[in-house]
Amino acid sequence: MSILVKIFDGEFESVNGRRPKTPEYDVLCKKMSSEIEYLEKSISADDFKRLEKLINIIASMGRCECFETFRLGVALATEVINLQKK
Repeated sequence: MSILVKIFDGEFESVNGRRPKTPEYDVLCKKMSSEIEYLEKSISADDFKRLEKLINIIASMGRCECFETFRLGVALATEVINLQKK
């Protein structure tokens, strides 16, 4: 089944449900977890809550950037298809 059909049928997993399956990504996740654990022990509870909010903001920004990249890809594909029809 094509990706477009999956998206249309609501069967496509969002970016939130998927993660890269690369060794580099796994290493980065471990590093981030280690840093977060260190900071959780090193800073006050209030500061750690602010850090969690910051992490969530950064994640939201990343999703927005990902969506814009997707939109650009769709626009590019549409333009190529339209050029091929001419």
